[in-house]
Amino acid sequence: MLFTNAAPTPYDLRFPLLGFPVRITPSFWVVALLLGANQPLEHAVVWVAAVLVSILVHELGHALLQRAFGGRAEIVLYAFGGYASAVGVRDSWWRNVLVSLAGPFAGFFFAGIVYGVMRWVGPPDAPLGRALVGDLLWINVAWGVLNLAPIWPLDGGRVAREVLTLVMKPSTGIVASLGLSAVFAACLAAWCYSATRSLWNTALFAMLAYQSYEAMQQYRASRGSW
Repeated sequence: MLFTNAAPTPYDLRFPLLGFPVRITPSFWVVALLLGANQPLEHAVVWVAAVLVSILVHELGHALLQRAFGGRAEIVLYAFGGYASAVGVRDSWWRNVLVSLAGPFAGFFFAGIVYGVMRWVGPPDAPLGRALVGDLLWINVAWGVLNLAPIWPLDGGRVAREVLTLVMKPSTGIVASLGLSAVFAACLAAWCYSATRSLWNTALFAMLAYQSYEAMQQYRASRGSW
């Protein structure tokens, strides 16, 4: 199943960052490299570096706010991106919403810094430097916007679930959020296929749509409601 927690392996890279333990699984490097495989090798390496930095910034956004709310977070990077898991967070709907939004907005803030520096000092002269700047801006802006889509378990899907369970009966809100996730992901899958012909993105969103639909059906069955 996509976007599940990544089990530790003997080959994980581990290091601390701003007081948070970070674990990077081998699958992260493989998928990041595959996403940049249509480029020359040196540009693919730059792409992987940009993905690494960008996802670390994103997850730091989550982790820093989790820490502010009393949690102890660990950052994990794996095949389908990453997550910041925390224990001890003081739980409430608005804290959950802010923690979810902190990741994409950390990326937007980082992209703003990169863009501002480029406006101030000018773009790099070296082609690989220009590629790195372009990759950082693309990942942090485009992927950040995509992460705000109301698709579970993306950050936007988590926000949608919190809001819908607040304004509706909780069980109804969960079903509604999963239904919204399935429809939105299916529409994105169709758009990816028709507009970009990207089989990777089409398959990704199609799988997310299927998972949301299955989760909705299972939840309704567990509640005895069809």
